[in-house]
Amino acid sequence: IGTVSSLSVEDLDLPALLSGFHADHPAVEITLEVANSDDLVEALRAGRLDLALIGLGAAAPPALAIQIVTSEPLVALVSHTHALANKATVTLKTLAEHTLISLPHGTGLRACLDEACAAAGLRPDIAFEAGDPRVLAELSAQEFGAAIVPQSIAEARREQLHSIAITHPALLGRIALAWRAEGPTSPAARALIARAQTAAAR
Repeated sequence: IGTVSSLSVEDLDLPALLSGFHADHPAVEITLEVANSDDLVEALRAGRLDLALIGLGAAAPPALAIQIVTSEPLVALVSHTHALANKATVTLKTLAEHTLISLPHGTGLRACLDEACAAAGLRPDIAFEAGDPRVLAELSAQEFGAAIVPQSIAEARREQLHSIAITHPALLGRIALAWRAEGPTSPAARALIARAQTAAAR
């Protein structure tokens, strides 16, 4: 199984999922890989992974079956002294005129941002990248720019930072279970996928 590093227990309690699976199938060897979404998708297609939790852009990757685990708006998170700190909403065009902080290429959040900017003909200045949305928030607090983060990250820092809804277009961050839509799958992998689907549905 693979997962993005930004997965939280609120999204899906992966340790509990693996613990329950191991208790029911103690003879099955389980390995866990943490990587960005693009690398996890490649590993799924190559058969190196049976299941992965990935971040999604606007479209699902070809040849994979997916089940959405979480979906939440992406927002701009700025310090209280930032030029946008008095705004409740900001268009993507206006936001792109400011220095941005984002997850790196290969992540679902970055794909969502890049796809929306490309569709609008925008070339944002992304000066800082980090693999953890919480680090993005900390960089924003140090006044390095506007961090593009999931709304839940912003809500946890409501007193420290100012959250701005992104409009025209709104951006949506999604975490999904993904597995090969076709091809050989072991009985153990099928059992793990079924258990993960049930957990995600809850």
